[in-house]
Amino acid sequence: MRNNYHLERAAILATLHHMVSVAHLTIEDRPAITHAITNYARGIAFTDALHHASYQNCDRKI
Repeated sequence: MRNNYHLERAAILATLHHMVSVAHLTIEDRPAITHAITNYARGIAFTDALHHASYQNCDRKI
């Protein structure tokens, strides 16, 4: 949204916060989205924050 629509991070955050606050909106993994929004607010790119939040419960295997 920042690149295509030239929106500021604050406007994107306001939209994301609103979306997770809407009770009748179904969100697949609300805790992961909320965590990603928090990290996006801290400066991490949203896609990176979402990937990080989605893998919170994965086991680390090397």
